[in-house]
Amino acid sequence: MLSIAEMLSCGTTSFTDMYFLGDGVMKAVIDSKAKTNFGRSIVSFVDEDITANDRFQEGIYLAEKYHNTQNGKIKIDMSLHAEYTNRLSIIEQFGEFTSGKDYINHIHLSETKAEHESCKAKYGKTPAKLFYDAKVFNSPTILAHCVWVEDEDMDIFAENGVTVAHCPASNLKLGSGVCNTYKMLNKGVNIGIGTDSAASNNGLDIMREMYLAALLPKGVNNQADIITPQDVYKMATVNGYKAQGRNDCGVIKVGNKADLIVIDMTTPNMYPDFDILNNIVYSANKSNVVLTMVDGEILYKNGEFTTIDVEKMGYEVSRLVREVVNEVNAG
Repeated sequence: MLSIAEMLSCGTTSFTDMYFLGDGVMKAVIDSKAKTNFGRSIVSFVDEDITANDRFQEGIYLAEKYHNTQNGKIKIDMSLHAEYTNRLSIIEQFGEFTSGKDYINHIHLSETKAEHESCKAKYGKTPAKLFYDAKVFNSPTILAHCVWVEDEDMDIFAENGVTVAHCPASNLKLGSGVCNTYKMLNKGVNIGIGTDSAASNNGLDIMREMYLAALLPKGVNNQADIITPQDVYKMATVNGYKAQGRNDCGVIKVGNKADLIVIDMTTPNMYPDFDILNNIVYSANKSNVVLTMVDGEILYKNGEFTTIDVEKMGYEVSRLVREVVNEVNAG
């Protein structure tokens, strides 16, 4: 609930996540009236029938209970945590299971150089090629990070409609590197923007991620016009919704869901306003977001939440943190 509150205040209307304790996450999403694609990520260290994996079982349970509920606000994805946290037999069974089904796959991929090179040494192929050969990309797939992918991997993404979730702040904070979004865009890869959670970022601020996504390609390639504000704006809106299978969102037009945010253009950092997109990408910050609407309902306006008791939530978060810290300190 804390994460959802932060995202709403920063202008995020819909988020994709892989986590655990799914019923609890679903309760927070339903109570807050936010929108999510959620997957229970699979981790496996033994060869077995995938149906015996308790994480897989939880994913199926969540799909049967919540997929396409709340008037479509909730979608359940199928999720493998990563190549290095799963046995090849499980990855292959995952690909076979998800092929042709009404789910989107969500996976971490090539986040670090060590992860990428270790897979090549073990299997003689990159993680992207491994998942491709296992038929995982037969279904729509979101791949988080993709910092160390190679040209052939990008071609696979483009040819199979794979989305890359670009997480600039997290990748910088952890020293993982910089995703080559410029080359991917040129190859026709769909790119969205992610935060990778507060655990590896410290913030869930999509406005800050947009700014970093706009600057990094310029600095890495020493070319100021290598990416445009329009490119970044699409990553944060249309491309993200496309990745989630929400083709009725992301563009303001008749018949679409009313997922909207309002940005205050009258603050000092937003003047002059001769180029609105330029200002939103390079000048705006989360304090400029004054309203967030999901499916036509205002969930955040001028610092106030309509579905979340922030004072109560803050008290509960602080209480739980104290309990955990005290338990750890007690040994």
